[in-house]
Amino acid sequence: MLSQGFYLDDESQQVTNRYGEINVGAADTPFGWWDVSPGISILIVHRRQTADSKLFFEYGYGGAIPTLLTGKVGVGLSGESNANLSVGVRVFPTHGYLRFGIPLKTKQGMAELGFSLEKSGREINPTFRQLSFGSDQMLTVGLYRTLNKS
Repeated sequence: MLSQGFYLDDESQQVTNRYGEINVGAADTPFGWWDVSPGISILIVHRRQTADSKLFFEYGYGGAIPTLLTGKVGVGLSGESNANLSVGVRVFPTHGYLRFGIPLKTKQGMAELGFSLEKSGREINPTFRQLSFGSDQMLTVGLYRTLNKS
C-alpha cells in the first residue's frame, strides 16, 4: 500500500535525494542538567518522491550522542516553495516526530533548515521508557545538505 501511494515500485518516476543531516537538540529526561539533556546526531537521510508529487517518503540512519545510534522513518508533504512538513518515528531513541523544513540557498547549493518536536510513549509502557532512552520529549534544530540526487 505504501509503495503504491509513493510509486516506489516504478523506479522511472522516482526522484531520490540523499542528504547529510546534523541535528542538535535537548531532551526532557530524568537525568542530566535540570532534567534536560543535550544531544547531537549525524544521519544519512534518503528522501523519495515521484517527480510530479508533493508527497515524499524518507528514512535516515546514523550516529548520535548520547544514544550512539539513531534512525528515523517518515512521510511528508512539500509546499510550493519546497518548505515541507513531515511526521514519522525516530526508531531509537523511540519518539514520534513532527518536523518542519525550510529550504535554504547557499553558495554550495541547496540546504534545508529543520525544526522538530518529538514525543515518546514513556508514560504508556515501561518498554517505551527504555526505548526512548528515558526521554519524554525532544526539540531539535537540524541542517540537511544534499549529498547526491538521482
